[in-house]
Amino acid sequence: MDGIKRTKKRITPRDIRTKARPELFFSQTETIQPLETKGESISLINQKRESVHIKSMIPWFRRNWRWLKYPTVLGLYAAILIPLANTHTRATITIDPRIGYLTIDGTMNLVFSPKEGQTGLEVIAVTDEVSVPVVASGTRPVERRAEGRAIVFNDYSTEPQRLLSGTRFETAGTKVFSLGDEEVIIPGKDGETPGSITVTLYAAEAGSDYNIAPSDFTIPGFRELGLDDKYNGIYATSTAPFEGGFIGTEPYITEEELAARTIELETELKDRLALRLGKEKTDNLSLILGSESFLLNEPMSVFDESGSAGLVTQRGTMVSLGIATGDLYASAVILASSEDLVNPANVVDPRDLLVAYHGPRIDYDRLGPITVAVSGTPLFAWNPDKEQIARELSGQALSEVGTIFDHLATIDRATVSVTPLWRTTLTDDLDRIEVIVEEERLTIGGDGRVD
Repeated sequence: MDGIKRTKKRITPRDIRTKARPELFFSQTETIQPLETKGESISLINQKRESVHIKSMIPWFRRNWRWLKYPTVLGLYAAILIPLANTHTRATITIDPRIGYLTIDGTMNLVFSPKEGQTGLEVIAVTDEVSVPVVASGTRPVERRAEGRAIVFNDYSTEPQRLLSGTRFETAGTKVFSLGDEEVIIPGKDGETPGSITVTLYAAEAGSDYNIAPSDFTIPGFRELGLDDKYNGIYATSTAPFEGGFIGTEPYITEEELAARTIELETELKDRLALRLGKEKTDNLSLILGSESFLLNEPMSVFDESGSAGLVTQRGTMVSLGIATGDLYASAVILASSEDLVNPANVVDPRDLLVAYHGPRIDYDRLGPITVAVSGTPLFAWNPDKEQIARELSGQALSEVGTIFDHLATIDRATVSVTPLWRTTLTDDLDRIEVIVEEERLTIGGDGRVD
C-alpha cells in the first residue's frame, strides 16, 4: 500500500519459543524441532494450541477439587452406613390402654376359710364403752358369776362335733365353767388344722374365785364316759381373763332408771362403734354392707366408796364382714355386664362399687358361706397384651399400622417410632420391637367411658 512490496515473513526455527509442559502431566521440558515445510509449520501450531488447552484445565481442577471431594466422601459414607443401619432396625410402640366405666350387678359367694378357687371373707370387730353418772338408790346383796370367751377346738375328727347346752369345761385348777343355753357345733378338722369355734363360758358358782387368768379347758364329761380320744381331741383355751364374779352388797339404782340410762348409752355406743367400723375400710379391705351385728354386754354399775355416786357403763362390740379389695375387684371383672371384658381388664377406680349382704341375721358363732350382692359402675382399664401387639405389627408397613390398631380392643391410642428414620416398615425381629404401656393413665379419676 505504501509502494513498498512486503513479503510474508517466513517462520524460522528461531522464531519458535517452546515452553515447558505442566509438571502435573510431564516429567521434563521438551523442545519443538525445526520444520522444513509449510505443512509441518501448521502442525506445530496445532500442537502448541493443544498444549495451552491442557494447561488451562489444570488450575480449574485444582480450584474445584475441594468442592468435589465432599459429595464423593458423603456418597462413600452412605454406601457403607445405610446397609449397616438397615441391619440394626428397631421399633418402639407406646400404648395408651383403653379405659371406661362398666356396669356391675351380680352376686358372689364368700366363705370364712376359703380353699383354692374360693373367695374368702374377713371378720372385723370393734369394741368400745360409754358411761353416764348416776346416784345410788340404796344398797342390796349381790351374787354374780364370772364369764369369759374361749375357743373350742376339734382335733378329734374331720366331722363336726356337737356340744349340748350346759356342757361343762374344767380348768387344770378344777374350776368348772359351762356353756349357756344353746348347743354348739364345732367344725371338723382340715388335715392337721383343728376345727374351731368361739363360745362364752359361765362360772359354775358366783364369786371372785372364778375371776381367772387365761386358761386351758378340758371337757370332763368325755373322761367320765370313757371317751378318751374325744377327751384328748376336743378342748378349749381362753386368751383373756374371766371377769365379773362377785358376792356381797353394793349400791344400786332402780330398774326404771337403769333402763332409761341403758337406752341412752346404747344409742351413743352404736354411733361411736359405727364411726370406728367405717374407719376399718382401707385400700385393701372393703366392708360388706348389711352384715353388721351389734353385741351388748350387761350394763355395769360402779359406785364410789361412799356408795352414793357412781357410773353406769355400757360396753359393746360391733362386728362386720369384709372382703379383700383385690378379691372384690377380681369378682367385679367377672361380673361386668359388657362383652368388652372378653379382653383382660382390671378396676382402677371403684367409684360407687358396693358389696352388700341381704340375707338373715348372721350368727358369728356359726359363720358359714354367705352370698353377697355386688353392684356399681367402676372404672376399668384394659390390659394390652404386649407380645400379641409385637407379633401383630412385626414386618408390617407403617401405613397399615392404624388398621391393625383398630382391631385391638384393649388400646385407646398408640404411637409407633422406627429407626432408622427412612424405614417404611417395622422389623420382623420381635426382640427389636419394644412395647411400652403408659401406666400414668391407669390412675383413680380417669375420664374414659364406654360408648
